[in-house]
Amino acid sequence: MPGRASAGRNKRGFAVPHAPPLTGLAETIAALLAGVAPAAPGRIPLRGAEGRVLAAPLATAGAVPPRPVAVREGWAVASEALVGASPYAPVFPAWPLPGVTIGDVLPAGTDCVLSPDSVSGREGAVEITGSAAPGEGVRRAGEDAPALAVLREAGERLRAVDVAVGAAAGIEMCVVRDPRMRVLVTGKPSPGSDFLQRFGVMAGVRVEHQTFGERTRLTTIFSTPPADLLVMIGDTALARAVLAHNGAVVAEAVALRPGEGAVCGRFGPTPAIAVPPRLEAAIGVALALIRPCLEHLSGARPEPPSRAPLMRKIVSGLGMTEIALVRRTPEGFLPLGCGDLTLSAIAAADHWLAVPAEREGFAAGELVDAFRV
Repeated sequence: MPGRASAGRNKRGFAVPHAPPLTGLAETIAALLAGVAPAAPGRIPLRGAEGRVLAAPLATAGAVPPRPVAVREGWAVASEALVGASPYAPVFPAWPLPGVTIGDVLPAGTDCVLSPDSVSGREGAVEITGSAAPGEGVRRAGEDAPALAVLREAGERLRAVDVAVGAAAGIEMCVVRDPRMRVLVTGKPSPGSDFLQRFGVMAGVRVEHQTFGERTRLTTIFSTPPADLLVMIGDTALARAVLAHNGAVVAEAVALRPGEGAVCGRFGPTPAIAVPPRLEAAIGVALALIRPCLEHLSGARPEPPSRAPLMRKIVSGLGMTEIALVRRTPEGFLPLGCGDLTLSAIAAADHWLAVPAEREGFAAGELVDAFRV
């Protein structure tokens, strides 16, 4: 654990605080998550689970559909009774023919659906002037999915299409991990605090927002139900003091840019991250620190990066992990900013990457891995 910041004196004798020691990004993440288990799994209705991370595969119970169903409107018939039917050799079926609409289960003894225009005449004089192959106009039993088919694996995030497919397959409940992220704001809400809340929602976790101050600090931190991750934004000095007195500081300053001034610690088993108030700092901390914490707590599979060459070099300083923003083009990744991120660069970016502390950047043309913003 890094040592406490000390204070010296300037030429006039005034106390000058020394910069706290920097803790590397990987070391900080390891300390935040040491011994922390993912959130407990729970069953929730599938229709409300979009964006959540599955703790168990989303799978069918039985074959889908369980019996043959019509996929078009028409007449349900047996194909073998129509062999050779044509306008010159019509087939005269027994009346009435069973009519079906989309989704209807086929009557016993039938295996295809004739379109309405293949049948003509009136009651007692109906003729069929066309044939049909077995299964035509029909979804056979198990054709959509066999029994116990996995539609989405554990660790994957449920998309809107997954919810729709699962509902169509008759699945009503799913098992997800539902970690709780509490965003504590010192002072008034800001673009940074708003972003952190939206970032948590997009990560598929439950997000709570509370005001954090001197009088309410312990109430908000230890309120029930307990949070799985505490994120404090605003007054990092207050957050550091609260951590020191009621928990443990694991990184007085993280070697991250943007995100200088971020403080990390633990309240018992709960990781806590104090974020500087500026938007670019909140973005840097969210991508580099909050994201891996939420992936761990929700049991999410890490997002695979995209690989492409850099169209221009990226320059960074040694000793700090720097967040670089890029935009994907047909030729590769176009760098927009590194470390010092402007609002225009943030708005234009669609991917990001971390330049390790031991590197001074990447050369033009070098293949790099970048993640979606």
